Amino acid sequence: MRPIEIERLGGVVGAAVHGVDLSKPLDDAAFAAILEAWHKHSLLVFHDQRLEPEDHIGFARRFGEIENHVLKANLMPSHPEILLSSNKKKADGKRVGRAYNGEYWHSDGAYLPTPSRASLLYGIEIPIGYGDTMFASTHAAYETLSQPYKDLLNGLTCAHEFHQTYRTNKDRLAEFKVSAEENEYTSSPVTVHPATHTHPETGRRALFVDPSFATGFLELESSESDTLLAFLRDHLTCPAFTYRHRWQPNDLLLWDNRSLVHAAVVDYDDSMPRYLHRVTVKGDPPQR
Repeated sequence: MRPIEIERLGGVVGAAVHGVDLSKPLDDAAFAAILEAWHKHSLLVFHDQRLEPEDHIGFARRFGEIENHVLKANLMPSHPEILLSSNKKKADGKRVGRAYNGEYWHSDGAYLPTPSRASLLYGIEIPIGYGDTMFASTHAAYETLSQPYKDLLNGLTCAHEFHQTYRTNKDRLAEFKVSAEENEYTSSPVTVHPATHTHPETGRRALFVDPSFATGFLELESSESDTLLAFLRDHLTCPAFTYRHRWQPNDLLLWDNRSLVHAAVVDYDDSMPRYLHRVTVKGDPPQR
Protein backbone atom coordinates (compact mmCIF):
# COMPACT_ATOMS: atom_id res chain seq x y z
CA MET A 1 0.00 0.00 0.00
CA ARG A 2 1.34 3.41 -0.95
CA PRO A 3 1.44 6.11 1.73
CA ILE A 4 -1.94 7.59 2.64
CA GLU A 5 -2.45 11.12 1.35
CA ILE A 6 -5.11 13.53 2.61
CA GLU A 7 -6.40 16.19 0.18
CA ARG A 8 -8.52 18.98 1.62
CA LEU A 9 -11.72 19.52 -0.38
CA GLY A 10 -13.63 22.33 1.33
CA GLY A 11 -13.01 25.34 3.51
CA VAL A 12 -14.30 23.80 6.75
CA VAL A 13 -15.59 20.36 5.67
CA GLY A 14 -14.24 17.47 3.66
CA ALA A 15 -11.06 15.73 2.54
CA ALA A 16 -10.24 13.02 0.01
CA VAL A 17 -8.17 10.03 1.14
CA HIS A 18 -5.73 8.63 -1.43
CA GLY A 19 -3.70 5.45 -1.23
CA VAL A 20 -6.28 3.24 0.50
CA ASP A 21 -8.00 0.11 -0.78
CA LEU A 22 -10.85 -0.55 1.65
CA SER A 23 -11.47 -4.03 0.22
CA LYS A 24 -8.29 -5.10 2.02
CA PRO A 25 -7.56 -5.13 5.75
CA LEU A 26 -6.18 -1.88 7.19
CA ASP A 27 -3.32 -2.04 9.64
CA ASP A 28 -3.52 0.00 12.83
CA ALA A 29 -1.27 2.79 11.51
CA ALA A 30 -3.38 3.26 8.39
CA PHE A 31 -6.61 3.30 10.38
CA ALA A 32 -5.12 5.78 12.87
CA ALA A 33 -4.28 8.14 9.97
CA ILE A 34 -7.83 7.83 8.64
CA LEU A 35 -9.31 8.42 12.09
CA GLU A 36 -7.17 11.53 12.61
CA ALA A 37 -8.22 12.92 9.22
CA TRP A 38 -11.88 12.14 9.95
CA HIS A 39 -11.77 14.04 13.23
CA LYS A 40 -10.11 16.98 11.51
CA HIS A 41 -12.29 17.19 8.39
CA SER A 42 -15.58 15.51 9.54
CA LEU A 43 -16.13 14.06 6.04
CA LEU A 44 -13.78 11.75 4.14
CA VAL A 45 -14.10 10.72 0.48
CA PHE A 46 -12.57 7.46 -0.75
CA HIS A 47 -12.61 7.32 -4.55
CA ASP A 48 -12.61 4.24 -6.78
CA GLN A 49 -13.37 1.59 -4.18
CA ARG A 50 -14.58 -1.92 -5.08
CA LEU A 51 -16.46 -3.09 -2.01
CA GLU A 52 -18.48 -6.18 -1.27
CA PRO A 53 -21.08 -5.79 1.50
CA GLU A 54 -18.72 -7.56 3.91
CA ASP A 55 -15.95 -5.05 3.13
CA HIS A 56 -18.27 -2.10 3.69
CA ILE A 57 -19.59 -3.48 6.97
CA GLY A 58 -16.13 -4.52 8.16
CA PHE A 59 -14.71 -1.03 7.65
CA ALA A 60 -17.71 0.53 9.42
CA ARG A 61 -17.15 -1.75 12.42
CA ARG A 62 -13.74 -0.15 12.96
CA PHE A 63 -15.67 2.95 14.11
CA GLY A 64 -18.06 1.21 16.50
CA GLU A 65 -21.22 -0.86 16.78
CA ILE A 66 -23.37 -1.09 13.64
CA GLU A 67 -26.85 0.41 13.90
CA ASN A 68 -29.59 -1.04 11.70
CA HIS A 69 -31.88 1.62 10.26
CA VAL A 70 -35.44 2.02 11.56
CA LEU A 71 -36.89 1.57 8.05
CA LYS A 72 -36.71 -2.22 8.03
CA ALA A 73 -38.32 -2.65 4.62
CA ASN A 74 -35.33 -0.98 2.95
CA LEU A 75 -32.57 -3.08 4.48
CA MET A 76 -30.60 -5.57 2.40
CA PRO A 77 -32.10 -8.99 3.21
CA SER A 78 -28.75 -10.78 3.26
CA HIS A 79 -26.98 -7.96 5.15
CA PRO A 80 -29.48 -5.98 7.26
CA GLU A 81 -26.65 -3.68 8.36
CA ILE A 82 -26.98 -2.07 4.91
CA LEU A 83 -29.73 0.40 4.02
CA LEU A 84 -30.51 0.38 0.29
CA SER A 85 -30.84 3.87 -1.15
CA SER A 86 -32.11 3.60 -4.71
CA ASN A 87 -34.72 4.80 -7.18
CA LYS A 88 -34.47 1.54 -9.16
CA LYS A 89 -37.39 -0.87 -9.40
CA LYS A 90 -37.73 -4.64 -9.39
CA ALA A 91 -39.50 -6.58 -12.14
CA ASP A 92 -42.74 -6.37 -10.14
CA GLY A 93 -42.53 -2.56 -10.02
CA LYS A 94 -41.60 -2.32 -6.35
CA ARG A 95 -38.67 -0.17 -5.29
CA VAL A 96 -35.31 -1.82 -4.66
CA GLY A 97 -34.73 0.47 -1.66
CA ARG A 98 -35.56 3.88 -0.24
CA ALA A 99 -35.97 6.22 -3.21
CA TYR A 100 -35.01 9.91 -3.20
CA ASN A 101 -34.25 9.82 0.50
CA GLY A 102 -32.67 12.56 2.55
CA GLU A 103 -33.61 15.57 0.41
CA TYR A 104 -33.66 17.78 3.52
CA TRP A 105 -30.93 19.00 5.86
CA HIS A 106 -30.49 16.56 8.75
CA SER A 107 -28.11 14.47 10.82
CA ASP A 108 -28.59 10.70 10.78
CA GLY A 109 -30.25 9.43 13.93
CA ALA A 110 -30.69 12.85 15.56
CA TYR A 111 -34.12 11.64 16.71
CA LEU A 112 -32.61 8.66 18.58
CA PRO A 113 -31.56 8.60 22.27
CA THR A 114 -28.10 7.65 20.96
CA PRO A 115 -27.71 9.57 17.67
CA SER A 116 -25.61 7.98 14.95
CA ARG A 117 -21.86 8.42 15.20
CA ALA A 118 -20.79 7.71 11.64
CA SER A 119 -22.44 7.08 8.28
CA LEU A 120 -20.71 5.32 5.38
CA LEU A 121 -22.43 5.72 2.00
CA TYR A 122 -21.15 3.77 -0.99
CA GLY A 123 -22.21 4.84 -4.49
CA ILE A 124 -22.51 1.86 -6.83
CA GLU A 125 -24.69 3.22 -9.66
CA ILE A 126 -24.62 7.00 -10.06
CA PRO A 127 -26.27 9.40 -12.54
CA ILE A 128 -23.12 11.38 -13.32
CA GLY A 129 -23.56 15.08 -12.60
CA TYR A 130 -26.74 14.59 -10.62
CA GLY A 131 -27.74 13.59 -7.09
CA ASP A 132 -25.02 15.49 -5.24
CA THR A 133 -24.86 15.36 -1.44
CA MET A 134 -24.30 18.56 0.57
CA PHE A 135 -22.69 18.79 4.01
CA ALA A 136 -22.56 21.62 6.55
CA SER A 137 -20.44 21.95 9.70
CA THR A 138 -22.33 22.23 12.99
CA HIS A 139 -19.01 23.22 14.61
CA ALA A 140 -18.62 26.23 12.31
CA ALA A 141 -22.27 27.11 12.86
CA TYR A 142 -21.74 27.19 16.63
CA GLU A 143 -18.36 28.93 16.57
CA THR A 144 -19.59 31.82 14.42
CA LEU A 145 -22.52 32.69 16.72
CA SER A 146 -22.20 35.69 19.00
CA GLN A 147 -21.44 34.95 22.65
CA PRO A 148 -24.98 35.89 23.84
CA TYR A 149 -26.44 33.33 21.41
CA LYS A 150 -23.94 30.71 22.57
CA ASP A 151 -24.82 31.42 26.20
CA LEU A 152 -28.54 31.07 25.46
CA LEU A 153 -28.19 27.83 23.52
CA ASN A 154 -25.78 26.30 26.03
CA GLY A 155 -28.62 26.37 28.55
CA LEU A 156 -31.33 24.95 26.31
CA THR A 157 -32.54 21.48 25.44
CA CYS A 158 -34.15 20.64 22.09
CA ALA A 159 -36.76 17.99 21.28
CA HIS A 160 -36.32 15.85 18.16
CA GLU A 161 -38.78 13.53 16.42
CA PHE A 162 -38.36 11.33 13.33
CA HIS A 163 -41.79 12.19 11.97
CA GLN A 164 -41.22 15.95 12.13
CA THR A 165 -39.64 16.31 8.71
CA TYR A 166 -42.48 14.43 7.02
CA ARG A 167 -45.11 16.28 9.02
CA THR A 168 -43.87 19.65 7.78
CA ASN A 169 -42.75 18.69 4.25
CA LYS A 170 -45.19 15.97 3.20
CA ASP A 171 -46.29 17.74 0.02
CA ARG A 172 -42.74 18.52 -1.08
CA LEU A 173 -40.73 15.41 -0.37
CA ALA A 174 -40.34 13.03 -3.29
CA GLU A 175 -39.28 10.41 -0.76
CA PHE A 176 -42.64 10.58 0.98
CA LYS A 177 -44.61 10.56 -2.26
CA VAL A 178 -43.05 7.31 -3.48
CA SER A 179 -43.31 5.59 -0.10
CA ALA A 180 -45.75 2.76 0.36
CA GLU A 181 -44.93 2.68 4.07
CA GLU A 182 -46.46 5.90 5.39
CA ASN A 183 -47.29 4.12 8.64
CA GLU A 184 -43.56 3.98 9.40
CA TYR A 185 -43.61 7.76 9.82
CA THR A 186 -46.73 8.18 11.91
CA SER A 187 -45.48 7.06 15.32
CA SER A 188 -42.08 8.02 16.60
CA PRO A 189 -40.93 8.91 20.11
CA VAL A 190 -39.74 12.39 21.06
CA THR A 191 -36.11 12.54 22.20
CA VAL A 192 -34.60 15.48 24.05
CA HIS A 193 -30.95 16.48 23.62
CA PRO A 194 -28.87 19.47 24.76
CA ALA A 195 -29.00 22.19 22.09
CA THR A 196 -25.19 22.33 22.04
CA HIS A 197 -22.74 19.52 22.68
CA THR A 198 -19.04 18.72 22.89
CA HIS A 199 -17.50 16.30 20.42
CA PRO A 200 -16.19 13.41 22.57
CA GLU A 201 -12.96 12.93 20.59
CA THR A 202 -11.98 16.46 19.53
CA GLY A 203 -13.50 18.55 22.31
CA ARG A 204 -14.98 21.00 19.79
CA ARG A 205 -18.37 22.52 20.53
CA ALA A 206 -21.22 22.18 18.04
CA LEU A 207 -24.91 22.87 17.65
CA PHE A 208 -27.28 19.95 18.13
CA VAL A 209 -30.44 21.42 16.63
CA ASP A 210 -31.39 19.30 13.66
CA PRO A 211 -32.82 21.39 10.79
CA SER A 212 -35.50 18.78 10.03
CA PHE A 213 -36.05 16.61 13.11
CA ALA A 214 -36.01 19.36 15.79
CA THR A 215 -39.47 20.32 17.08
CA GLY A 216 -38.60 22.99 19.63
CA PHE A 217 -36.78 24.17 22.76
CA LEU A 218 -38.32 23.00 26.00
CA GLU A 219 -37.33 26.07 28.02
CA LEU A 220 -38.88 28.64 25.64
CA GLU A 221 -42.37 29.77 24.83
CA SER A 222 -43.72 28.36 21.57
CA SER A 223 -43.32 31.58 19.57
CA GLU A 224 -39.78 32.12 20.90
CA SER A 225 -38.85 28.54 20.08
CA ASP A 226 -40.22 28.76 16.54
CA THR A 227 -38.31 31.99 15.89
CA LEU A 228 -35.03 30.58 17.18
CA LEU A 229 -35.47 27.35 15.21
CA ALA A 230 -36.09 29.28 11.99
CA PHE A 231 -32.95 31.36 12.54
CA LEU A 232 -30.79 28.31 13.29
CA ARG A 233 -32.07 26.35 10.28
CA ASP A 234 -30.81 29.14 8.03
CA HIS A 235 -27.61 29.69 9.99
CA LEU A 236 -26.63 26.00 10.04
CA THR A 237 -26.64 25.77 6.26
CA CYS A 238 -24.80 29.01 5.51
CA PRO A 239 -22.76 28.43 2.30
CA ALA A 240 -19.52 29.26 4.12
CA PHE A 241 -19.98 26.13 6.26
CA THR A 242 -20.72 23.71 3.41
CA TYR A 243 -19.18 21.26 0.98
CA ARG A 244 -21.03 19.79 -2.03
CA HIS A 245 -19.96 16.33 -3.13
CA ARG A 246 -20.35 15.41 -6.79
CA TRP A 247 -20.58 11.64 -6.87
CA GLN A 248 -18.57 9.29 -9.04
CA PRO A 249 -19.25 5.53 -9.23
CA ASN A 250 -17.53 3.62 -6.41
CA ASP A 251 -17.08 6.60 -4.11
CA LEU A 252 -17.35 5.82 -0.41
CA LEU A 253 -18.23 8.74 1.86
CA LEU A 254 -17.58 8.57 5.60
CA TRP A 255 -19.04 11.39 7.68
CA ASP A 256 -19.35 12.33 11.34
CA ASN A 257 -22.95 13.00 12.35
CA ARG A 258 -21.75 14.68 15.53
CA SER A 259 -20.12 17.38 13.39
CA LEU A 260 -22.28 17.69 10.27
CA VAL A 261 -25.73 17.93 8.80
CA HIS A 262 -26.28 16.83 5.21
CA ALA A 263 -28.86 16.88 2.42
CA ALA A 264 -29.34 15.03 -0.86
CA VAL A 265 -29.91 17.04 -4.03
CA VAL A 266 -32.83 15.43 -5.88
CA ASP A 267 -32.34 16.75 -9.42
CA TYR A 268 -32.82 13.38 -11.13
CA ASP A 269 -35.75 11.03 -11.75
CA ASP A 270 -36.52 7.37 -12.43
CA SER A 271 -34.96 7.58 -15.89
CA MET A 272 -31.57 8.13 -14.20
CA PRO A 273 -30.80 5.03 -12.07
CA ARG A 274 -29.15 5.58 -8.69
CA TYR A 275 -28.13 2.81 -6.29
CA LEU A 276 -26.16 3.20 -3.05
CA HIS A 277 -25.45 1.22 0.15
CA ARG A 278 -25.36 2.89 3.57
CA VAL A 279 -24.03 1.55 6.85
CA THR A 280 -24.47 3.54 10.07
CA VAL A 281 -22.49 3.35 13.30
CA LYS A 282 -24.21 3.81 16.64
CA GLY A 283 -23.22 6.77 18.80
CA ASP A 284 -23.70 8.00 22.35
CA PRO A 285 -26.04 10.57 23.92
CA PRO A 286 -24.79 14.12 23.24
CA GLN A 287 -22.99 15.70 26.19
CA ARG A 288 -22.58 19.39 26.98
